[in-house]
Amino acid sequence: MGFATTMNKTHINEQYNKLLTIIKETFGEDSVRTKGLLKLYEDFEERVKSAPASGRLNFHNAYEGGYLDHIHNVLECAKMVKKLYEKMGGMIDFTDEELIFTALHHDLGKLGTVDEPYY
Repeated sequence: MGFATTMNKTHINEQYNKLLTIIKETFGEDSVRTKGLLKLYEDFEERVKSAPASGRLNFHNAYEGGYLDHIHNVLECAKMVKKLYEKMGGMIDFTDEELIFTALHHDLGKLGTVDEPYY
C-alpha cells in the first residue's frame, strides 16, 4: 500500500481486472451475486476506472484510478484487522464473503448515480 498522485492506464486496468478476479473467486464464477456484480462493473467500467477515492485534492487517493487503489487497500486492511481480532480472542460473527463484499463496496456511493458521477 502506498500513496500516489497519478496512475498510468496499465495500472488502472490491472486494478480493475484484480477487482473482477476477486469477485469471481470470492462469490463463485457462476453465482447470481457474481453475475450481478460483474454487470454493475461492466456498466460502470469507465467511471470505476477514472474515479478518485475523494473529490478533494488533499484527501486520500484523490487521483484518477484512486477509487480502485483505495478499495484494494481497504480490503487488505480488513483482512489484517480480522486476523488481529481473531488473535486477540475476538468472536468472528461474519463470513469472509461478507468481509470482502463490504470492503470492496464500502464507498460505492462515491461513484454517483446512474446518470452522473459524484466526484
